[in-house]
Amino acid sequence: MAAVTKSGLVGNSRAVLLAAASLSALVAGSSAANAGAFALREQNAAAQGSAFAGVAAGDGGVSSQFWNPAIITQYPGIQFQQNLSIIIPQSDIRFTSGPTLPFGQPGDIGQAAALPAGGSSYQLTDKIFLGLSTGAPYGLITKPENPNNASQLYGRSSKVFSFNATPSIAYKFNDWISIGAGIQVQYFRVTLKQALGTGANSPNAILRGDDINFGFTAGLTLTPFQGTNFGVGYRYGINHDLEGYFAAPGFRTRITAPTDLPDVVTVGLTQDINDKVKVKAGFEWTRWSKFSSFPVTNSATGGPLVTATGPVNLAFRYDDGYYFSLGADYKFNPNWTVRGGLAYEISPISDAARGVRLPDNDRFWVNVGASYAWNDQLTFDVSYAHAFVGRTPINLTPGNPAYNPLVPVQLVGTADASVDIFSVGVRYVYGVAPKREAPIVRKY
Repeated sequence: MAAVTKSGLVGNSRAVLLAAASLSALVAGSSAANAGAFALREQNAAAQGSAFAGVAAGDGGVSSQFWNPAIITQYPGIQFQQNLSIIIPQSDIRFTSGPTLPFGQPGDIGQAAALPAGGSSYQLTDKIFLGLSTGAPYGLITKPENPNNASQLYGRSSKVFSFNATPSIAYKFNDWISIGAGIQVQYFRVTLKQALGTGANSPNAILRGDDINFGFTAGLTLTPFQGTNFGVGYRYGINHDLEGYFAAPGFRTRITAPTDLPDVVTVGLTQDINDKVKVKAGFEWTRWSKFSSFPVTNSATGGPLVTATGPVNLAFRYDDGYYFSLGADYKFNPNWTVRGGLAYEISPISDAARGVRLPDNDRFWVNVGASYAWNDQLTFDVSYAHAFVGRTPINLTPGNPAYNPLVPVQLVGTADASVDIFSVGVRYVYGVAPKREAPIVRKY
């Protein structure tokens, strides 16, 4: 028997009802990323070794402009930096209450991924510097070991891909203050699948959409004393109007859906203790509370995507995220530098809003790294980071934004999660750097 919804879609009544009414669950939590929610912080291999403490003050090389475009004035001449991170997440989901038999457990939903990122700078004059940052600020993939499991009605696989390029310009007033700004160009794509039934090999409902849009970055750095650097950077959260389709067996429609990604403010401080030791600190605020509820539009009608249960909205209820870090460098000799760092991250996803696609929680980071200067121009970086996440509750019950009252499945369980990250990088200074002005040493 066929059913017709208010949007004019025709298809199997059970498939249409479950697929369309579950649309918000399709998008809720799109990847088990290593930073809060589905953000990616791995833009600088050197900075990762000290838990990204001090990156907004310029620590780690020119790719730190990702957080603050003003830092490029600290890198004279022409400089390049390229980084590659291998991210290995683990998130084993086990349900203790609900219809887990004979459906089975999801198991580990984490999927390894490689993340390239880079930065470059060019000193145009004594005062003006140009920069370019490239990377993926959002992404990763989740897919359960057992695709036919108790939670398949809430999600089978999630894929988020992004690419961001940010050309920037910075102005150096003198040796103790610089400002910078940049234009973000960002591509963002989401592909999500979930089952339409509880049986093995049930067909999928699919949501896919992508968009290109623009934003900006801005920042400043201060050097009040020789050996002291302070910086603050801002990244505007780009608003994407995703265009794509929503499909299930028997029907398919074009849709659009707004997605407001978060603003980010990063603060950094570095302090030279002597010619061998540097200490640093960092703080990051991410405005994930923007990521709340978004209506879905049926492109065929120009109005809301409406099903038998009414208009469809994507509900998340994220909170703001916070990241605190401390780190230090020790320079053994002119060639070798080692570093380490600790960080604590407060996840934007609360116990009340957590789903099976993204069982994110607060985490404690331990990071180590080293750099080897081959010569005055070429430097190699390596780092390793481990995130302790621990046991995370999952309650797919009324009140959770991912819960669908039309799906007769309530699940309660936990996710045991951790993340390992291996990063390598290379920094290169091209030619002879222009002569810098004599430093200004402040006495207060």
